[in-house]
Amino acid sequence: MPIEIKYDNLPAGYAIAAAKEEETVSVRTMEFVSSEDGRTFIARIEGLPDDLIRMLPVDRQIPPSLIDHMLAVIRRDLTATVYINELSLQLRVRANGDVTPGQPVAKDDIADIESLLPGNVVIPEDAGVIFIFSCRWRKGFFYDLTPLSEGSGPNRTIDLPTLFGQFYAHVLFQERFSITESEWENLFQNRWFPFAGLSNKTLDRMLAYYPGS
Repeated sequence: MPIEIKYDNLPAGYAIAAAKEEETVSVRTMEFVSSEDGRTFIARIEGLPDDLIRMLPVDRQIPPSLIDHMLAVIRRDLTATVYINELSLQLRVRANGDVTPGQPVAKDDIADIESLLPGNVVIPEDAGVIFIFSCRWRKGFFYDLTPLSEGSGPNRTIDLPTLFGQFYAHVLFQERFSITESEWENLFQNRWFPFAGLSNKTLDRMLAYYPGS
């Protein structure tokens, strides 16, 4: 069951730089990071999500290591609804080939991910959102608190399911998104093109074999 909580003060985001008392500081109100980002990811996920977990009733708190996914919808009236490990996350994908009903779908069967729906949850355009998801051992963390900015910030105009799908694709196909500029240059110079249709094993072999590796 979702959990209802109430903030004393609305979360704003993460400070971009240090500042002394009474000084002006810039705050990042929207960002996506994944476990690939190392220390930055740890710093972010031990911030807003940890604060949120501490606000839950004691009997509903869960160790962070057991969280597969978590979604918090934060409203301007200081209330929030939190979902932990209870949503049926639904992916809309573009297949590499023909698919039949009931057929198991593997990673190499997916050409692209078009959207990710967080169950039946509708996130209002004027609400903040905190979203953590897992892809096997990998994790992604997205937050958008822009609508909660002082003076009732602008309503969200981006399509969240599409954005969630892009984030999930980034984590699932991490190897493709992690190709460096020099690796791309060598691949193209040698006329090896890591198209979406290539299997991940083939792509791994290409990156391990290309001249200059």
